[in-house]
Amino acid sequence: MECSYDYLHVFNGPSTSYPSIGKFSGCATPSGFRSQSNSVYFVFKTDGSNTYRGFDLFYMFFTQVFLGEFTNPYGVITSPNYPLDYENYKYYEWVIRAQEGKRIKLDFTDFYTEDCTACKCDYLEIFNGPSNSSPSIGNFCGSATPRGFRSQSNSLYFVFKTDYSATYRGFSMTYLFFTQVSSVAIGKKATQTDVAFGNGPILAIDGWLDRCSLTTSINSEWKLDLTDYYLIEEVSIHPAADAKSYKIEMGLGLGKYEADTILNLTASNPSTWKPTSKGPYRHVNVMARPHNQPLTICELQIKGSPQPRTPPFRVFTGIAMSNPPVRTVAPVESQIECSSICLRQKIPPCVTAQFDQERKSCALFDGCEHTNLPSNENKTVVFAFAANCFIK
Repeated sequence: MECSYDYLHVFNGPSTSYPSIGKFSGCATPSGFRSQSNSVYFVFKTDGSNTYRGFDLFYMFFTQVFLGEFTNPYGVITSPNYPLDYENYKYYEWVIRAQEGKRIKLDFTDFYTEDCTACKCDYLEIFNGPSNSSPSIGNFCGSATPRGFRSQSNSLYFVFKTDYSATYRGFSMTYLFFTQVSSVAIGKKATQTDVAFGNGPILAIDGWLDRCSLTTSINSEWKLDLTDYYLIEEVSIHPAADAKSYKIEMGLGLGKYEADTILNLTASNPSTWKPTSKGPYRHVNVMARPHNQPLTICELQIKGSPQPRTPPFRVFTGIAMSNPPVRTVAPVESQIECSSICLRQKIPPCVTAQFDQERKSCALFDGCEHTNLPSNENKTVVFAFAANCFIK
C-alpha cells in the first residue's frame, strides 16, 4: 500500500485533527505549499525495514493580503510601495473582473523583481480566470518587462509572492476592458512545415499562449486550417522583438490562395490586414519575406464571422478536369448533392467538384486544372469553390 511504510504526513493546522495536506514517501520531491492558518503539523513515521536519507525542507512566515477586486473598465495596478522597494515575506492576491462578455487587455509599463532559477524567489504569477486554480499564464520575475496579453475570459487573477532576501521596485501594469471581436481561429492548430506535426513550437492563436514561436529552418511556413469556411474581416500578426516582413495568404483550398498581402512589422507592434474580399476562406498561410529566413511569430489573430459560411459556387458546362480526382463518390443524383459532398471533404480539401450526369458520379479535386473543348459540351457540370478557378 502506498505510503504505508516510511512517510511524512503534513496537516494544515496545529495538530493531527486538522485537514491533511498529504502523505509523502518515495524519492520524488513534493511540491511546496502554503498553509491556510498560522500552524503546520508534521508526523514522520518509519517501520522496521529499509532506511534512507529522509528529507530536508525549508519554511518561512509570510503575510497574506488580498488587495481587492478591480472592476473599473480601465486602471493602473502597481506592486505595494512602488516605485519604492516592496517588502519581504509577503503574499499578495488580487483579481481583475470585467462584465460578462468582456475581455481584459493587460500591458506592463515597468517590471523589476529578484531574479532566480524558475522564478522561485520573488515572482508574479497570473492566472487566466477568476482564481488561482484557473490555468496559469506564467510566472514572471527579473528585470525584463513581460509582453502584454489578452485574457480568454472576463477575469484575471494575480499572486505576487516575496521571500526573505533582496527586494526591488516591483512592477506597474495597465489594464483595459474590451469586447472580443468574433474570432474564427480559437481552438485551431497551426502546423509548422519544417517539423513533424505536434513536435515543434506552438504558434499562439488569439492570445492563448504568451511565448513566441520560431521556425527551425529557412523557407518554412505556418499553415492554419480553420476546418470550415469563414468570412474573414482581418488578420493580425504580433511579432517578436525584431522587425520583419511577412506574407499572408488565404484561400479555400490548401495551396490554392486567392488573397494575399505583405505586412511590414515594427518591433513588438502588431500589423493588421483587412482583405478586400472577405471570402469565405478556410486556409491561412504565413511566411517570412524574403522567404530565405526563419519565421518568428508571437501571435496570429484571425477575426471574422462567428458562424461558418457556405462558399459560393459557379456552374460551368463543357468543362472536364484534367488531373485525377482525389476521391470519387457514386451514386450521386444531382449537382447540388455533388457540391455538398465537396464542402464536407476535409482532408484533402475539395476545391472543385465535377458532376457526371451520365455516370451519376461526383469527382472531387484539390485544384482547378481543366480542359475546355467542344467535345466536352453538355457532358459534365463543374462546381468551382474558388473565386478565380474558371474564367469562361
